[in-house]
Amino acid sequence: AKRGDLLITDPRTGEILAMVSLPGGATSGLAALTTPYEPGSTLKPFTVAAILNEGVATMGDSADTGAGQWRVAGRTLHDVHPKGGYLTLAEALRYSSNVAKLAQGLTPAEQYENLRDFGFGVITGIGIPGEASGILRRPDRWSAQSAASLAIGYEISVTPLQMAMAYGALANGGKLMEPRLIREVRDRRGRVVTRNRPRVVRRVVPKSVTREITPVLV
Repeated sequence: AKRGDLLITDPRTGEILAMVSLPGGATSGLAALTTPYEPGSTLKPFTVAAILNEGVATMGDSADTGAGQWRVAGRTLHDVHPKGGYLTLAEALRYSSNVAKLAQGLTPAEQYENLRDFGFGVITGIGIPGEASGILRRPDRWSAQSAASLAIGYEISVTPLQMAMAYGALANGGKLMEPRLIREVRDRRGRVVTRNRPRVVRRVVPKSVTREITPVLV
């Protein structure tokens, strides 16, 4: 890759411990919150979270991936490394399958609202001017292909900061935290003038959902 963004956060508090973008180094670190990108497969855990959260399927339920191809509304989706045959939801996530048939059980509203709850399509609240919200279109603006595309991380754009905070919610038992760059401000004598305490934006999914997903990701 010719460029990249690195964020290190504490998922328990929302604290940003490091943020840098390359090329450019520390001076261009704000690209992590001003420059959205199409996330692709890195969005799949949140599709799985929506499936579990809405009771559409369990991690043990399976769907036929055929030869690793799926034709949806005139477009054929392909698995990069097809396993073929029936894959459980857990296996589909582990192998990053693009044959997202189990996601068809979600209504457009459920799919949209679950992604929105993870913080996609809205600014994070970090309080820095120029932060981008990314793009998550409302269901009434979707095409016939949108639900399938969105399930595997396309037709959406996110910032690296949004993605880091969303993954933090999975690591934090389903609680989305507000990102913080500054823990506290001290005066010249070392006395605390202002302390920024951790703030939970919302509980996105139950802890039981994250317990199902996180073992597949590590």
